[in-house]
Amino acid sequence: MTPYPGSTSENEPLDLQVGERRWSGRDWAALALLAALVALFFWRILTPNLADRASFPPGDFAHQFWAFATFEARELAAGRLPLWNPYTYSGSPFWADIQSAVLYPLSLVTVWVGGSHDLSLYALEVEAIIHFWLAGAWMYLFVRRLTSRRDAALLGALTFAFGGYLTGYPSQQLAVLEADVWLPLVLYGLDRAFMERRDGAAVVRAPIRIGWLLIAGMAWGLVLLAGHPQSALLVGYAFTAYLAFMVLGVARSEGAPPRRWPVGTVAAWAVVVVIGLGVAAVAWLPGLEYMQLSVRAAGFYDKMAGGFPLYDTLQFLLPGSVSFYSPLYVGILPLLLAVWAALALRQRETTFWGVLALVALLLSFGGETFLYSPFYLFVPGFSIFRDQERLAFLVSFALAVLAAYGWCGCVRNAAGPTGRATWLSRAIGWLAAGGVGLTILFFYGLNGAGWQADSPFYTLLGRSVWLTVILGLSWGVMRVGVRRAGLMAAGLIAIVILDLFTANWQTNLHRALPEAQTAMPAAVEAIRYDAPSDQLWRVYNEYRIYENYGVPFEIEDTWGASPLRLARYDALHRTLRMERVWELLNVRYVITWRASLYAPSQIIYQEPTDRDVTYVHRLETPSPRAWLVYRVEEVADGETLARLGDVTFDPRQTALVSPGAAPSLGEPVAGQTGQVAIVERAPGSLSLRVVTPSDGLLVLSEIDYPGWRAYLDGAATNVLRVNYILRGVAVPAGEHYVSLVFWPATFVWGAVVSALTVVAVGATALVIRLRRR
Repeated sequence: MTPYPGSTSENEPLDLQVGERRWSGRDWAALALLAALVALFFWRILTPNLADRASFPPGDFAHQFWAFATFEARELAAGRLPLWNPYTYSGSPFWADIQSAVLYPLSLVTVWVGGSHDLSLYALEVEAIIHFWLAGAWMYLFVRRLTSRRDAALLGALTFAFGGYLTGYPSQQLAVLEADVWLPLVLYGLDRAFMERRDGAAVVRAPIRIGWLLIAGMAWGLVLLAGHPQSALLVGYAFTAYLAFMVLGVARSEGAPPRRWPVGTVAAWAVVVVIGLGVAAVAWLPGLEYMQLSVRAAGFYDKMAGGFPLYDTLQFLLPGSVSFYSPLYVGILPLLLAVWAALALRQRETTFWGVLALVALLLSFGGETFLYSPFYLFVPGFSIFRDQERLAFLVSFALAVLAAYGWCGCVRNAAGPTGRATWLSRAIGWLAAGGVGLTILFFYGLNGAGWQADSPFYTLLGRSVWLTVILGLSWGVMRVGVRRAGLMAAGLIAIVILDLFTANWQTNLHRALPEAQTAMPAAVEAIRYDAPSDQLWRVYNEYRIYENYGVPFEIEDTWGASPLRLARYDALHRTLRMERVWELLNVRYVITWRASLYAPSQIIYQEPTDRDVTYVHRLETPSPRAWLVYRVEEVADGETLARLGDVTFDPRQTALVSPGAAPSLGEPVAGQTGQVAIVERAPGSLSLRVVTPSDGLLVLSEIDYPGWRAYLDGAATNVLRVNYILRGVAVPAGEHYVSLVFWPATFVWGAVVSALTVVAVGATALVIRLRRR
């Protein structure tokens, strides 16, 4: 990189100097204010008064993320790594399910503080709430650097943290929230590494400040560890675009030599990417292996092209008017400031953020616009992730930055009677008049519909009234404070807080204590009371209880709620009749709406619901968890399910293996039978005592997956895939001990890469610090 005015060396201290002003007590006060506002926003969650306390709504937050957290807490407390989860999908790789986010630092803190065996939903809610403060704090830091104004930084932080996107869907999807909040810190690190901001101007510094590059890379690693690949991809594209803009746009304007800065930029970008991937390798390497074997390995356009309907843009102004969530709502005043900044200020920075917001918005419509098609075809990631409306994250972020730039322009010109701020106040006044017109229009529409609460005019009328109120208040504050910038700034920020809090604070509020969502269902209590304690068994739940219930209550179920499940397992369920699935998967109990089953069973519990009755059946002759067979058939993979579905096939007598994989087996003397006893069971291991009169094949009703290792009397032996999805171990005649342990190679290699990356980053940071002395 070529030196530019104001450049510094890589040994410059990593101070919190922001643009023209150094960090001061006022900035700490702003962060404290953000913390207080977050606590106020979620006061119904945090209040010690149980009569007022509410919780996050029932859904993925409790049924998936709390359930996963309880398993992680139990395993770590037992001194085991949570590698394998036996409680969903008849067994699945827990660590490799990227949304488990086992090594995400704040998740580990929650597990440590919240308790190992009684991790509460409230503890997880507090973890989520802390991330709203982190979103505001990192955004404040980033915008403070861009604008050199505390009030603009506060506005950007408020818009991002309390806007409709973060306070909507991500509050239920904890992994999305925890990945998204680190974007401003990644951008801040890159900006500090590459840019020198003095006297309102930005120039490319040389040499690059390696220390800040390391911080950006570590923040990117936290994004990956948070456990949502699609959000991580969006963060990656955002910081790549910002880096390209900084160097290509700013460097060109400063007359940088065209042949030198691209090489350094690409190298620096690679450093950030490699650090992040290296830090998170222990998570994403197992996750990549799992995804390639899962139902997510292949997608198609119609499945991936879902996004916002075009009319969802109404929620820029009228939140909640077309759907429950309002992810595009950033507040009335921030939206106006953002649009004004993009169209009127005409700076390189506002152009970049305006283009980013526009492109992200168009892509968030998915297949509703043609723009998604070239991205689906040519841009990595867009063909493997669905729900394109999640691009509202980048829309919300870019608009928050633009609003801060618009604020700067507004405040700078507030004192002039003919300045831009006066023009903006007039525009807001005209928009307020338009809001009055909308209110009148929707009033007559509702009046004509008969004032029915289910009328679309009912919601539209309320939203238009609020739009008019906010615009009117903004216009009034700008008129009164036109010559008193401080008063105007305080008034407008107060209006933004009122607007965003009113629109969003109850979006994810369930008026019940969190304990109500984590109580054991009555059907599960009935099963636990009835079940034998000396046997292993599974439950087949036909969507009568939330799918991940087995994880917190330690019940092995044949289904689950994770978006990842093995493609083979999915095919087994969708192809075979239920009774054969139960036979293969050691099902003892069935939770269903059916009063009778095709297999002989006894009802041990029933519970009326609003629609029908939930029954719990106990099968009279459930299959065991493990058994011996002495006959095998070699069947091609594509024909295995058909053979399993054949009513003449008996899996207790014969096992199906791949061509060329059949072990040599003996035939027991008539009347002789083998015996299998389970000696010890843990989530990631299984030990059995096997007595067989001749060479046999031990078939286990356990899901086959790479990383399971078998030992026969302590010596390593092969694990065979039998019956399409199960495990098998060849056992010679006699008495033997068979043990199976889950220890996947992808986890081992990922752990090595992550450890080496952390050591390398730490060593580099130490060298930089020593050179500074």
